[in-house]
Amino acid sequence: MNQDRQGRPDPLERCLECKALINQFGHEPWCKTGRRRRKPNGNEQQSLDFDSVTFSKPLSEAAKQEGMELSASSRSILLETVRTALVQIALRRPSREATADDGQEWLIAQGYKPSDLGNAAGSMFTRADWIFTGRWTRSSRVSSHANDIRIWRLK
Repeated sequence: MNQDRQGRPDPLERCLECKALINQFGHEPWCKTGRRRRKPNGNEQQSLDFDSVTFSKPLSEAAKQEGMELSASSRSILLETVRTALVQIALRRPSREATADDGQEWLIAQGYKPSDLGNAAGSMFTRADWIFTGRWTRSSRVSSHANDIRIWRLK
């Protein structure tokens, strides 16, 4: 196997799949070899052949659910604490509604950082005791850049 100056294997010989892609499209910007092919001009079009599971709604939903469960299980104690606080927050309001911003605001008020909950924050309202109202609001958190967030109602 050919090697570069640092003794690493030549990227063209790493694996057949990579070799096929490199032969077809040239090296990617992350490739350190410097032997990139020219980019196609506007008249040439190249496409990758996607496999049958590149776009699959059932598989996508399953992967989403698996990821949410994994992140929720890694922060389960704090997530349960936030969920309990959100129920209390919603019960104090006539509308019985809450948002993810309410959960993050409560975390900060308790001395936590938003990153302490991490991706598990996406599971704050997954329990059956919350229902999506169909309405959205803009997040007031600066780090969220005024993204739309859902408004949830306690059942």
